[in-house]
Amino acid sequence: MKTFRVLIVVLALIATPVIASAISYSNSGTLVGVYSGNDTTSTLTSLGYDTSDYVKLDLPGTPSGTSYTNGTLTISSDDNWYSGLWSLIYSVNYYIVKASNQFAIYAVNPASSSGTWSTSDIDGGKHQLSHLTTIDAGETPPPVPEPATFILLGGGLVGLAFYRRRQKK
Repeated sequence: MKTFRVLIVVLALIATPVIASAISYSNSGTLVGVYSGNDTTSTLTSLGYDTSDYVKLDLPGTPSGTSYTNGTLTISSDDNWYSGLWSLIYSVNYYIVKASNQFAIYAVNPASSSGTWSTSDIDGGKHQLSHLTTIDAGETPPPVPEPATFILLGGGLVGLAFYRRRQKK
């Protein structure tokens, strides 16, 4: 049993650097485009995207920590805010990486509640992250037809009642 424990500890120590080095901080979404300016939601609206449900997390002027959250969106970085991870409490279809006076829009398909971000598509990655915005494009599943379900269930029960009544006669 002691040998087994030692083996587990050795494997954990060997695997830890492998796991840590396997994280790639490139963008997990597909690049839609890079745009100039500061108004990300107006640009998305002009491109035809629904921006009614978005979450934005601004970083302080000089970020000092490795993780920031607003309760819904969490972003983190290990390389001085040039790339990192993002996570959300629900899935989104798009995210926007803003650095300097430019921003890049990425599509997430299928929708996801986490991913990686990088400023590499914005001016060659020369600027730190300013803020990250996630957008749920409103692609919700169709509503469940409750009245039709109850009508079918009720019709089946009525049919069973008539069948039973007929069997008694």
